[in-house]
Amino acid sequence: DIKTAKMILLVGKSFWNSGMFAWKIETIVQAYQDHLPKVISLLERISNKWNETGIDADISAEWSQMPKLPIDIGIMEKAEKRIVIPVDYGWSDVGSWKALYDISEKDEDQNVLKCKNLILNSKENYVYSNKLVTLIGVENLIVLETEDALLISSKDKSEDVKKIVNKLKEERMNEYL
Repeated sequence: DIKTAKMILLVGKSFWNSGMFAWKIETIVQAYQDHLPKVISLLERISNKWNETGIDADISAEWSQMPKLPIDIGIMEKAEKRIVIPVDYGWSDVGSWKALYDISEKDEDQNVLKCKNLILNSKENYVYSNKLVTLIGVENLIVLETEDALLISSKDKSEDVKKIVNKLKEERMNEYL
């Protein structure tokens, strides 16, 4: 609740779980064996399928049985050996193309250009392509080219890519996902 959150901030003796974990392989495997043995069993079945038929093996039956549980709750809250390391560093959730633009190195016109390019009177754009890209008089665009698709979006609408993904699923255009 908000009252508790404000108190935690005021006291200043708590840590924020950033969701970043590090461990030895043996340690995390043992933690799964101790706390989520079903996951280990399912992963072993997946591994066996991959060894028998390759990476394209159908693992949908195993995957559908995986517990829908974050590692924080399933493992970390129960772990006996854990430490918290306080750090103070800049962090950004790169969950959108705009966020990626924000943390990328920019040219003198504030463009991020991951391509061969010719740019005239254009600023604050993010462009990723394997082709030559020319921009003339545009601002605040995200332009992304892949082998089979092209995305052009205003930067302030870049989080709407999720809507496009949903639309692709609805239209059964899975080859573009």
